[in-house]
Formats: sequence, C-alpha cells, structure tokens
Amino acid sequence: MQMVQPRDQRGRFAQGDGSSPPGKTAEQRGLDEYADQNDVTVVRDQVAAKVDGGNPNGRKYDGLVDNGDGTWTAIEVKSGGASKTADQRIFDDIVNSGTPATARLNGEQIKITDVVGVRMPTEVP
Repeated sequence: MQMVQPRDQRGRFAQGDGSSPPGKTAEQRGLDEYADQNDVTVVRDQVAAKVDGGNPNGRKYDGLVDNGDGTWTAIEVKSGGASKTADQRIFDDIVNSGTPATARLNGEQIKITDVVGVRMPTEVP
C-alpha cells in the first residue's frame, strides 16, 4: 500500500507528526458515508485531473467511483465552513456540463464525467 502524506484543508502537504490534519478525518468519513449510501467502492487516490477550459494546473478530488461504463465520478468532500474555490467550481461545472476531465489512475488514463459534493459537519477534536 502506498503511503500518502497528509494534506491540510487547502490540499497542501501537511507538516508535523503525520496525525490527521484538519478536515482529513471528515474527508475519510465523507467518503465512507458516500460509499455506504450509494453501495459503491470509493477509490481514495488523489489524481490530478485536467479539462479543457479549466485551471491549467488541474484539479484533485478526494475520491473516485468507477461508473462501470469506462467513466468515473469524482467526489469532493467539504467540512465545516470550507467551500470550493472559484477554480474548483469552474472546473466542476465544465465536467458536469458534459466535457469529461482526464486523469491517470494506476498508470491508466480515465475519464471523469461527473462530480459530486459531500458536505460533512465541522469536526470536533
């Protein structure tokens, strides 16, 4: 299993002892709940997605779900008062309007055709 360095609420690599950064526990719970509620397996690899007209640096999602038809759904979890950035909203709107994003997962190119959001409450330490 590949070790993933923790990230902070803005997606940056977190510093310190490797304990869960703010929002990371909520992200994990959000992906768990999405998987349970939709009876799907969530891939938790953060891949860099790109789409024409979106941020040229791309976008990372918290999870992915294989739609079974060669396309994928991306999941973005937000907790507490966190919200999508303007670039994230534009990127997601482009994907949800019918222009697939592309990414590489385990060395294979994938198409992301849908983006869903999961809202989690503020974490309590």
